[in-house]
Formats: sequence, structure tokens, C-alpha cells
Amino acid sequence: MTLRAGTAARISALLFVALVPPILAAILWSSLRVWQPLGFPGLVETSDPGVYFRSSSWVVGQGSLYVNVPSEYPLFANLFFAFVRLVSGALNSQPSAQLSFEVTWVTCGWWMWLGVLLLLWRNAPHRAIWLWLNPAALYFSLYRFDVYLVATTLLALLAARDGRTRTAALWLGVTVALKGFAILAVPAFAVWVWRNKGRREAVIATVLAVGPMAASLALVLAISGMTAMLSPFRFQAIRTPDGDTSTWDVLMPFGLGTKIARHIPLLPFALEAGSALVAALMRPKNFQEFLRSYLVAIGGFLTFSAFYSAQFVLWLVAPVALSGSLALLAATVAIAWVTPLFYPVFWNVPHGGLEFRIPVLVITVLRTGIFALVLIPRRFVAGWAQVIRTGRSGRGLAPAPESPSP
Repeated sequence: MTLRAGTAARISALLFVALVPPILAAILWSSLRVWQPLGFPGLVETSDPGVYFRSSSWVVGQGSLYVNVPSEYPLFANLFFAFVRLVSGALNSQPSAQLSFEVTWVTCGWWMWLGVLLLLWRNAPHRAIWLWLNPAALYFSLYRFDVYLVATTLLALLAARDGRTRTAALWLGVTVALKGFAILAVPAFAVWVWRNKGRREAVIATVLAVGPMAASLALVLAISGMTAMLSPFRFQAIRTPDGDTSTWDVLMPFGLGTKIARHIPLLPFALEAGSALVAALMRPKNFQEFLRSYLVAIGGFLTFSAFYSAQFVLWLVAPVALSGSLALLAATVAIAWVTPLFYPVFWNVPHGGLEFRIPVLVITVLRTGIFALVLIPRRFVAGWAQVIRTGRSGRGLAPAPESPSP
């Protein structure tokens, strides 16, 4: 009887947490959209949900995707946008189609944030929960698309940890199909599978990891042609440093990095691909080594990309949560707490001001430090940790608690 009462209480609490915030959002949405306390951005953002709304116009007969309905997202992402558009149209909870879409989008993001929270609590060290209990994780889960990459990446890594390599490959394939940058992690994943389960399984895993994206590209090519197939990649292909947010802009003085990257536009892509190659050459064998190589591949993108978007901090959550490294955890949590100052709080002030430049500098130093840390061979990290522990013992201090190597 007590067990049933406890179960009922847990279900009631879960339903309350899952449903009450979306209901309140639906009731107050029109007012929340225009609320800007003291001139700062309020609780609601409409810019990216508006992009997703326009990208989904094809599903309601307002054009053809990638032909006269432009989109910078792959087909898998657009299928999800279309799903939200259809659900929001059926619910019709707001005065306009776009407002209904926004409320439905935020509701899905809230549920996904809760889902990832439960996954982390049940499958990662409990301290990893702080990667998700912070303003950046919640804000970008509600208003960006990247929360779905966090979920699929976490599912892929959990399957890999359990030795279910084909399931891991499928989830990684979904991640790549949702946002193509994740393909940088595939070479390291293939090497890890090869070293543990042989060449045949590595080939199968690679096919599963790139198959969803390849199939979606083939489908668009067959229906709408080559121009449409390449359409979602054009925007990213022509981007150069924006002068404000990338490593090229922040860590190289006098605008030198920006000038180099703009003069050699393929250089950021080459360095990103080089990071993926380095990750594979690390030849990961056990799961922790695979996480390090995964972070090298993704960290290379974050470090050398011509731009840095505030929501990119979410890409670090899954591998850092399962790594067990206190150093990586602390750096990522710090980025998550500083990020809202970069965006949205001070985004609309002049970007030359200290209130904008300082958060960007802190974020850049921390994420570059994460990339450098996972590049350092584990034997050196273990050696440094031993020196630190020996030094503390020699001074009569309690030894520092051990943490797995990053």
C-alpha cells in the first residue's frame, strides 16, 4: 500500500513538473514575448524558433523545402520542425500560427530538458547534474535545437559504454543527421569499435553512423536536385570569423586571427578535420579513452570554427558527464554559468564593451583549455596528479581526492 502511494506521489509530481510550466507559458505567452526588465532580454526568445517556424512552411503547403523554402538545417532537423508545426497547428493554442509554434516548441524543449536531467541522474556521477542545472542549459533547451543533439549523443555514449556498438552507431547517426558537425566524431568512434570488436563491426558501425545523413541527402537529391541538397550547407560554408566570438577573434591580438581566417577561408575547416583525424589517431581502446578522443574531435570544432554560438556549450555535456573528470566538469559548468552574460544578456550592447568582451574571453579561454587538456596524453596527466598528491603529503596535508583522468 505504501509502495503504491509512493509511486502515485512520484507520478503526480512528475506530471506537475512536466505540465504546469507549459500551461502557464501558453496562458502568458503574448505578455512574456514583450517583457524586457530594465531593457535586458526577458524570459522569451523568438529569433531561432522563428527560423524553425519558417523552415517548416513546406509542411503546410507554403512551398518546397530547399527550393523556395530556405533552410540552413538538414532534412532530419526539418522533419522535426515539421512535426512541431503540425502539432502546434492542431492545438492552435495562440492567436497566430507562429505563436502556437513557439509555445509548442518551448514545451518540447522543456520535456527534453527534463528527460536529459533524468538520464544524467540515473547514468552519470551525480555531480554531473550540475552540467544541466544551470541557466545556459535550460535557456538553450527551450529556445534552440541543440538540446536534441545532447539527448541523442548521451544515448549514443551510454550505449557505447554498455558495449552496444550498433545501437551507439545508430544514435550517433541520428546526431549527425540532425546537425552535420557531429560527423567529426565518427572516425574516432570507428577506430574505437575496430580496436574492440574488429574490422567488420567497425565497418558496420561506420555505415550506421553516416547512413541516416547519407540517406537524407540522397532523398533530397532525388526529389529536388543537387542545388537543394547542398542548400543547408551553403550558409555554414561561407561563414568567416565574425570579429567577436571565435578563437580567431579573441585569442589572436590586433585582428590577426580574423584576417588569417578570412584570407584562407578553408583553414578553419582544415583544422577541424585535422582535429577529427587526431582524435582517430589517438586509437582509443577503452571507453574513457573514447570519450577523450570524442572531446578532441568536438573540441577541435569549437576551437577552430569561424564562429562560436552560445548554445555550443551543450555539445560538451554528454561526454564530460560520463568522463568522470572533475577538471572538465568544472570548466564546462563555468562556461555554462558565464554564457548567459555573452548571450542573451549583453548581446545587444556594443560588442567592444567590457561587459560583452569579458564573458567572451572567459568562455574562449575555458573551452580552449578543455581542448588542450584532452589532447594531453593520459600518462602525463596521471604523472602530474601523482606529483600533486605527493607534494600535499609531504607538507602534511590530506591527499587530494583522486579523479579519473580527463
